[in-house]
Amino acid sequence: MKNPQVLIVNLGSQYTDLIGRSLRELGVRSAILPPTKAAEWLLANKPKGIILSGSDASVNDADAPQPPETVFSASAPILGICYGMQWLAKRFDGEVRSGTGEGNYGETIITFGQGQEDGGLWYGVWNSGGNQHKVHASHGDIVSRIPVGFCTIAWPYSHKDLGVMGMADLKSRLWGVQFHPEVDDTVAGKQMLANFVFKIAECEKDWNPRHLAEEIRGETVEAIGGRDVTIGVSGGVDSTTLLALIAPMLREKLHPIIIDAGNLREGEQQEILENVRSAGVCGPRVIHEPEKFVEAVSRTIDAEEKRKAFSQNYWDIFNSETQRFKGSVVVQGSLAPDFIESGKTGGATIVSHHNMGPGIHPFRRLFKYEVRELGKELGLPDSVCKRQPFPGPGLFVRIVGQSVTFGRLEIVRWADARVRDILTKAGEYQKMSQLVVGLLCINIGGVKGDARSYKPIIGVRGIVTSDFMTGRGYQIAPEVRREITRTLTKHPDIGRVGYYEEDKPPGRTEFE
Repeated sequence: MKNPQVLIVNLGSQYTDLIGRSLRELGVRSAILPPTKAAEWLLANKPKGIILSGSDASVNDADAPQPPETVFSASAPILGICYGMQWLAKRFDGEVRSGTGEGNYGETIITFGQGQEDGGLWYGVWNSGGNQHKVHASHGDIVSRIPVGFCTIAWPYSHKDLGVMGMADLKSRLWGVQFHPEVDDTVAGKQMLANFVFKIAECEKDWNPRHLAEEIRGETVEAIGGRDVTIGVSGGVDSTTLLALIAPMLREKLHPIIIDAGNLREGEQQEILENVRSAGVCGPRVIHEPEKFVEAVSRTIDAEEKRKAFSQNYWDIFNSETQRFKGSVVVQGSLAPDFIESGKTGGATIVSHHNMGPGIHPFRRLFKYEVRELGKELGLPDSVCKRQPFPGPGLFVRIVGQSVTFGRLEIVRWADARVRDILTKAGEYQKMSQLVVGLLCINIGGVKGDARSYKPIIGVRGIVTSDFMTGRGYQIAPEVRREITRTLTKHPDIGRVGYYEEDKPPGRTEFE
């Protein structure tokens, strides 16, 4: 399986995921990564095209997001969208003005210049009837002077609007648009993106869930080479989709296992079994080892050390299981972000992942949204394809500041179930990409039953993200918050409820 052809550098726009979706609809795979991870990805990959997204920041801010300089050494054409165009303008000594009130929001009419020729950004888009075109703009800053070597390819149609709406350095293959072609309100916006990926970047169509599934299946069967296969199943979209993909070919040679380490949420083991059945597999081996795992992770309160202890015990079980079948191999549903965050692609280790051990990783070049599409193609239900991620160590890394005990696991397990139930009934859970409920072991003074209470905090955090590498903190509606707080503080061992809404970065998705 080939790597994605287009790198989308996510600089913080609410529309970044729409860029990736638009490219998939055009039949082109893309990798959506924040700047640091994009730099690491570029060390091992050569994209055919690079897109710099918009942002809610200003390029004139001291801490403005910065795409990696290696985008210029990738020998690929670059398209800057909104903030991405402003960054290109400033990077090459143009002028970007802030705080002037001269920006555009919503429907904007532009007029085209160069770029209408075959191979240009406006090919097939230009309207000969007056050369007016409706686009969706959302920017406060404006490019007031383009850099030397660039030409203006679009202007505001109205003299009341200021700033350049499109620019290009044709020799260096640098393009910029001040509006959002990925948004439906931009007329023929998808044609503009198609011109960039097919005519300018010369990409080939490579995104078709059915064909991709067949390709991955063929590569995996070849790598397995007729051996027996052991696969760990968590019930999540990654492992369940992989199971559905390879099960029809392996039949009796496939040995799925579910590990109950004492770290699962309320009712989760039954949910995993149901998801495994939806993948066409019956009778997975369930291994119960809560005492072993809890004893191992309870030796430390450091999150990374807990992950390592969990991983060691996890692989002890896998090694034991593979020995039951002569010459068997482990297959894992690890994704591209797992490899990136684990430092396997050449960058720093942000967090260890238990599923990065030896074996075959068929999804190593895929991102979460691609696996969800594969799951749909394979006929898996929404309960699998739309299932929120849950960390491998599970509730072990949702006990913060004190050691893991069975008692603390019961508290956070109970709280997690109550929060999920309230949010689901309110329609809030479905709006989140991931919900995190953790036991923050800092005792807080309070009053319960006319007596002093001194109990820990339950932390609640929702995040909305397209790539699970950056994200926006989710704000729960006030009335839903109050219901959660009232419900949880009735528990005798919960002192207070805290809500954590910071973005990622600076925060992580999990508390640990």
